[in-house]
Amino acid sequence: MTDMFNKGDADLRILRTLEVLYGDKVPKDVPELVMRIAQVIEDPRLLPSHVEYITQHEGIKDLRFHLVRMQLESELRVREDVDRHSSRLWVSQTLERIAFGELLVEGIKREEEEEE
Repeated sequence: MTDMFNKGDADLRILRTLEVLYGDKVPKDVPELVMRIAQVIEDPRLLPSHVEYITQHEGIKDLRFHLVRMQLESELRVREDVDRHSSRLWVSQTLERIAFGELLVEGIKREEEEEE
């Protein structure tokens, strides 16, 4: 896995982002879709040019929990670096909303409120 990165700061940040998306077990061959997601999470300015590819790709349906993991990680770490983790949260939520119509976490909260 590490041979695909030259250990520059940007590459290490992408690797750490992939670890969050995958839940620490990054496969040897990362699919293009996941790599693009990691890139836009690290640099939200790339989102407009990648949004269609990511949200209309058939593989996105299998990656919802990748986006949820990023949202949870960003919420937990937001006090460490407010700007960075806020933008990571925004990107992962935006991708999930476009691809799935709502946020999984918000849907669970609504169901709990309706039961009460």
